[in-house]
Amino acid sequence: MTITLDYADLDFDDERSVLLATENDFHYELLFARTIFRVNDADFSIPDEKVPLLDFSFVLRTLAADLPNGEDVEYESPQSWAKIILARSGDSVRLSASFTDAVATVELDELRDATAAFHARVMQDVLIRYPALAENAEAQKFFVPHRTPGA
Repeated sequence: MTITLDYADLDFDDERSVLLATENDFHYELLFARTIFRVNDADFSIPDEKVPLLDFSFVLRTLAADLPNGEDVEYESPQSWAKIILARSGDSVRLSASFTDAVATVELDELRDATAAFHARVMQDVLIRYPALAENAEAQKFFVPHRTPGA
């Protein structure tokens, strides 16, 4: 499987707004971008919408890392309520979405690696643009490396 996670058209907000932002601002109000999420030919990119990039990368990484066996979890866009659904069965994860008929199955470890790498790249890109953001206590949750339960 080839997982592509990327973003485009990032809206850079006023530096003061970002540096003084609260956690909710990062979840709902700042740093909007178009997301690119494909698994081979299945496209789970949220269509015709920009989403808060920190929220998207953080939530997707966390969902993949903590996904319990036999459970379904979802990323829901704070703008349109478009959903990306992750359903784990053993070491496999079935991906689907509310906005497409596409379905894909990936290995859990591959999904975890892809979402962790994407999140790390987003954090690096944002910190390059806003270096003082690392000092914002409200943003700290987004920058903490995730540990998978039992790891």
